[in-house]
Amino acid sequence: MSISDYDPYRAFNFRLEFDGGALGGFQEVEGLSSGESDAVRGEGVAQSPPATFILKRGVVNSELIDWARDSAEGKAARRSGAIVLRDELGAESSRWSFTNASVTKVEWPTLNATSNDVAMEEIHIKAEGIEFKDDDS
Repeated sequence: MSISDYDPYRAFNFRLEFDGGALGGFQEVEGLSSGESDAVRGEGVAQSPPATFILKRGVVNSELIDWARDSAEGKAARRSGAIVLRDELGAESSRWSFTNASVTKVEWPTLNATSNDVAMEEIHIKAEGIEFKDDDS
């Protein structure tokens, strides 16, 4: 394997992407839904309420850490992106695109110099909307 073939997120089947680039890979995602089943009416338009999803046990890059820190300090811009499920060969299987999201909580792992804990235990992201698309859509 050449260095260009190396994918640090390969063992983490859920990839968090912004602008087509990966910010992290995660082993588990919880809460991918479009919110409550009853739409909230606003100015005559049906809108889904915000949805919060949780990415668990991941390795991340500095851009995601910066966004999380800036969100905690109230100065981060909302971002749109996607959660991508990859198959065992690394190809995209399904995609959940989200809009106008911000980080609401980060849980770091217990630090232990003798273990191989992941870089981030959980990150909670609140988005205005989520849209699912699989490779058959």
